[in-house]
Amino acid sequence: MLRRTLGVVLVNAIVFCVLAELLALFLFYNDTGRLFYTYQKPYEPIAETQQGRLTGDGLHPYFGPTHRQGYPFDIPEALRENASSPARVPTNNFGFASTHNYPFVKTSPNQFVLGMFGGSVGAWFCQVGAHRLVEDLKANAFFKTREIVPLCLSHEGYKQPQQLLVLSYFLSIGQTFDLVLNIDGFNANRFRAALSPYSGIVTMEEGFRGRGGLDAMMFDYVSRNAIAARVLNLGVQPAYRFELGTRTELHELVGIGVEAVEKSVSAFARNLSSTLVKEQ
Repeated sequence: MLRRTLGVVLVNAIVFCVLAELLALFLFYNDTGRLFYTYQKPYEPIAETQQGRLTGDGLHPYFGPTHRQGYPFDIPEALRENASSPARVPTNNFGFASTHNYPFVKTSPNQFVLGMFGGSVGAWFCQVGAHRLVEDLKANAFFKTREIVPLCLSHEGYKQPQQLLVLSYFLSIGQTFDLVLNIDGFNANRFRAALSPYSGIVTMEEGFRGRGGLDAMMFDYVSRNAIAARVLNLGVQPAYRFELGTRTELHELVGIGVEAVEKSVSAFARNLSSTLVKEQ
């Protein structure tokens, strides 16, 4: 009797598995027009590998992480000055997003070389703010007849003394500057005043969250200055495993893609709203 019961159970299990497999096969074929036994998911080629490289990042012996020459610095449409502004600026021979190779040599005594140093804010200022700075300088009589040449020597992730090291290095190889602009740090009083009106603050970094980076700095700043706001830090999840895929797919996988961020921020806003209602 037991043997017969086990036989019936085994046959039913086999029939169930076969039917489930056929159903899955039908749904997959209906959705993709392919059989998943022979289907291989296509991946968009990673830009770096098209040039025979695993990554577009490099390491400079004096001032640290940098990009390889020709690495694309993409500028979102919303940040471009107009439709004719370039959507992508390739990095130069030193890995900085610039149309000039370094050291830059003046071709005219009328040229005025402006060196811009900093971290990620400085790097973005080079692309979306430098032209405005040049326009403002041109309004001054001293600069009106001069050709201002802005040189971007900012790199995301840099912090002092890296800016000073970059400046010292380029001076040592013969780069001349007429004016040096260093963009780093922040005005604590203005920052406190800017954060105070908000009940929720969202920070985001491309590094691992919970590892003493931007999240630790923000939590510490909010607590030290008694700012009544809750903080949500978005970053790469600590349980990240190395995966292959496009940048968009990997960002979604680790929690910093557009859809993942939208879900996290929406949930944070809902929880914050319900908490504020209860407190009132």
